[in-house]
Amino acid sequence: GPNIPYSCEYEEVRKGVVKEALVAAKAAEELGASVFVGHFGLGEQAEKTVCEMLAKLDSSPLRLTVENLPRDDLRDTLAFVDKIGSGKFGVTVDIGHPRDPDDINPFIKEDVARQTMAQCGKRLWHVHLHDFTDTDHIPPFDGNVQWGEIFTAFQDIGYEGEFMFEAGHVTAEEVLRKTADFPEEFVRRYGT
Repeated sequence: GPNIPYSCEYEEVRKGVVKEALVAAKAAEELGASVFVGHFGLGEQAEKTVCEMLAKLDSSPLRLTVENLPRDDLRDTLAFVDKIGSGKFGVTVDIGHPRDPDDINPFIKEDVARQTMAQCGKRLWHVHLHDFTDTDHIPPFDGNVQWGEIFTAFQDIGYEGEFMFEAGHVTAEEVLRKTADFPEEFVRRYGT
């Protein structure tokens, strides 16, 4: 979805945001998307926006997800999804965003990455994959992400959602090459 202020404290602005987001959601549906990812935020205004959108999209097959915020360890995002409590609202995990209490991305930690992803359970519907060093959105296998653990967690929870590689910092051709090579490189490093 568009990067707009879904949780704006000014009600008239927030209502306009809902209208704009619904136009984008309808366009996404027409283009065949199954998931609409929003940077909704987690507060009361975000909750109002999500609930209003869900009501307006009730007959749509499109599902909404909230992308985890930078520096969130996923617990707050998952609690927000649980609070909304809709079968049409889940979570998108951007693996570059989370931080643990030590301000370290848990997806680069051995024996932690798996449990961090697995806590999402059936609420996980969409994943933004990229690698991470001291920054995120770098091509796969150019950083420290524990890919084997993350994909084991997907098996643990029976993940059947969407994957999207979200990488930059290099040329488009390099991103495409590394993304296309991901399955073969994964098998080379971790087996099947």
